[in-house]
Amino acid sequence: GGAVSRADAAADPSDAARPGGDAVSDARPPSPDAAAGPGLVAVTLDLSTLNLADPVYLRHVSSQPYEDFLGAALRALDADLVALQGLLPSAVCATANEVDPTRTCFEASLRPTQAERLLGPDYQLVCDAGRGTTCLGVHARLGLPPTAVRTTSAPPLPPCSVGANTCDDAHCDEDSAVSQVPLSGPAGPLSVVFFMLSGPGRGAGGFYTGQACRAAQVDQLFAAAALAADATPLVLGDLAFDPESPLAGDSGDRVATHVAPIGPFADHAPREADGARSPTELSVGTAQDTLFTRGPTARCEALGDPAFDAGFDFALLAGGAEDRGRITHRPVLCRIAFGADN
Repeated sequence: GGAVSRADAAADPSDAARPGGDAVSDARPPSPDAAAGPGLVAVTLDLSTLNLADPVYLRHVSSQPYEDFLGAALRALDADLVALQGLLPSAVCATANEVDPTRTCFEASLRPTQAERLLGPDYQLVCDAGRGTTCLGVHARLGLPPTAVRTTSAPPLPPCSVGANTCDDAHCDEDSAVSQVPLSGPAGPLSVVFFMLSGPGRGAGGFYTGQACRAAQVDQLFAAAALAADATPLVLGDLAFDPESPLAGDSGDRVATHVAPIGPFADHAPREADGARSPTELSVGTAQDTLFTRGPTARCEALGDPAFDAGFDFALLAGGAEDRGRITHRPVLCRIAFGADN
């Protein structure tokens, strides 16, 4: 896959180029002869890694050259909205005492945050009120109203730390978050929800599913979408599970109550030519990253073939292409069209 120009992205979604090949959502855009109305481009990307051994950079991007590469690739997409998950918490770097200039915590107090470095000065950032592991970048051309206030839902269960080995089915991963911010969109007010839900893992007590927390967070994200009255909701991020998998359990059942044909939201997850959801979390091969809308149509695609970072010089990483500090998710890019009645 490659970068999508803004000119392509702003066109009718049915005519836009597809850098992700045939990995597009089954939510059909307006027909070419219909008035699609104004539109915007949104991207969501989970930056989590498989780095589970380093207590400082646990699950986070630690190589500065690699971060630089990812940032350039993200900025080249020139999206209106960019939802990032799995960001390196500033609090982690504050205690790291990093002396290696090739690592992302080096002189962190003197540099912009990781989200700021990734997206650059053209984006204003709104981050969750917890550890700041999820942020929404709003491009300057869209504008962040001075009155925009981020609301982060309280965790439905007590928080736990993967690094401290305290997570189990009675807790929520402290890096998970559901946040909402009202924005001014191209066709009126927006209620944008950006999120990363609590996933499964292995703790001191063995494997846990994270199901209790995650199912409650599903309800939180759709409730958050309605916080801004008379606004069009856009919900984008990482579910931490495939809602159509037979293993989705209660979390999948909760999603089903909110999306069509039962609920009012459309799930615009990228799909393959055969209709299956495109894998966006490559280490486990599941479809976790998506956009939900109520009203607007959208066409989404999973970027990268096979991975978004394939063009990086992996000789710069200690483990080469097998380095566990690589991101495991593909970005999902969505072209959203607001019809004349939105």
